[in-house]
Amino acid sequence: MIRNETSSKIKGYAKIKFLNSKGDITHTTKCFVNDRAYLNPGQAGVFEYFTLPKNFEGVIDFDVEFIEN
Repeated sequence: MIRNETSSKIKGYAKIKFLNSKGDITHTTKCFVNDRAYLNPGQAGVFEYFTLPKNFEGVIDFDVEFIEN
């Protein structure tokens, strides 16, 4: 989930980086948060991403960044 910690409405997408044990990025993707709808101040919204099992090989962590647009 992504939570809006600002005082205004926001919308955007989540940029997901798949990381291996060395911190290398093995796969990246982006997906819309809250199905492209605005999040009100204090409100949280979900994002969903489906991928092939091979994209998880060696992945031990994720870095998720919200990009407002």
